[in-house]
Amino acid sequence: MRELGDKYARNEFKAHKSAKIGQVKEFARQWKEYVYAIDEQSKSGKFGQDLDPQRAQAMTQEQQENLNRYFRIL
Repeated sequence: MRELGDKYARNEFKAHKSAKIGQVKEFARQWKEYVYAIDEQSKSGKFGQDLDPQRAQAMTQEQQENLNRYFRIL
Protein backbone atom coordinates (compact mmCIF):
# COMPACT_ATOMS: atom_id res chain seq x y z
CA MET A 1 0.00 0.00 0.00
CA ARG A 2 2.81 2.39 0.84
CA GLU A 3 4.44 1.81 -2.55
CA LEU A 4 1.16 2.73 -4.23
CA GLY A 5 0.79 5.86 -2.09
CA ASP A 6 4.38 6.92 -2.72
CA LYS A 7 3.96 6.46 -6.47
CA TYR A 8 0.73 8.46 -6.46
CA ALA A 9 2.26 11.27 -4.40
CA ARG A 10 5.34 11.45 -6.63
CA ASN A 11 3.16 11.67 -9.74
CA GLU A 12 1.01 14.38 -8.18
CA PHE A 13 4.01 16.50 -7.21
CA LYS A 14 5.47 16.13 -10.71
CA ALA A 15 2.15 17.07 -12.28
CA HIS A 16 2.03 20.31 -10.29
CA LYS A 17 5.50 21.57 -11.23
CA SER A 18 4.09 23.98 -13.82
CA ALA A 19 0.81 24.75 -12.05
CA LYS A 20 -0.52 28.25 -11.55
CA ILE A 21 -0.32 29.78 -8.07
CA GLY A 22 -4.01 29.17 -7.32
CA GLN A 23 -3.63 25.51 -8.20
CA VAL A 24 -0.50 25.23 -6.08
CA LYS A 25 -2.27 26.74 -3.08
CA GLU A 26 -5.19 24.34 -3.45
CA PHE A 27 -2.82 21.39 -3.87
CA ALA A 28 -0.89 22.42 -0.74
CA ARG A 29 -4.13 22.81 1.23
CA GLN A 30 -5.36 19.39 0.22
CA TRP A 31 -1.95 17.86 0.84
CA LYS A 32 -1.96 19.23 4.40
CA GLU A 33 -5.43 17.76 4.93
CA TYR A 34 -4.16 14.43 3.67
CA VAL A 35 -1.13 14.45 5.98
CA TYR A 36 -3.35 15.35 8.95
CA ALA A 37 -5.82 12.57 8.07
CA ILE A 38 -3.06 9.97 7.77
CA ASP A 39 -1.59 11.07 11.10
CA GLU A 40 -4.97 10.79 12.82
CA GLN A 41 -5.69 7.44 11.19
CA SER A 42 -2.31 6.06 12.23
CA LYS A 43 -3.19 6.85 15.85
CA SER A 44 -6.38 4.80 15.61
CA GLY A 45 -4.93 2.02 13.46
CA LYS A 46 -7.75 2.41 10.93
CA PHE A 47 -6.78 3.75 7.52
CA GLY A 48 -8.88 5.15 4.71
CA GLN A 49 -12.35 6.53 4.34
CA ASP A 50 -15.15 6.31 1.84
CA LEU A 51 -15.12 8.81 -1.00
CA ASP A 52 -17.92 11.33 -0.60
CA PRO A 53 -20.26 10.95 -3.62
CA GLN A 54 -20.43 14.74 -4.06
CA ARG A 55 -16.65 14.97 -4.27
CA ALA A 56 -16.58 12.12 -6.77
CA GLN A 57 -19.13 13.91 -8.97
CA ALA A 58 -17.15 17.17 -8.77
CA MET A 59 -14.01 15.48 -10.12
CA THR A 60 -12.89 15.99 -13.67
CA GLN A 61 -12.86 13.05 -16.05
CA GLU A 62 -9.06 12.94 -15.73
CA GLN A 63 -9.24 12.79 -11.93
CA GLN A 64 -11.78 9.98 -12.07
CA GLU A 65 -9.59 8.06 -14.52
CA ASN A 66 -6.58 8.50 -12.23
CA LEU A 67 -8.52 7.15 -9.27
CA ASN A 68 -9.64 4.18 -11.29
CA ARG A 69 -6.12 3.55 -12.53
CA TYR A 70 -4.59 3.67 -9.04
CA PHE A 71 -7.40 2.40 -6.84
CA ARG A 72 -10.19 1.03 -9.07
CA ILE A 73 -12.93 2.60 -6.94
CA LEU A 74 -15.22 4.56 -9.27
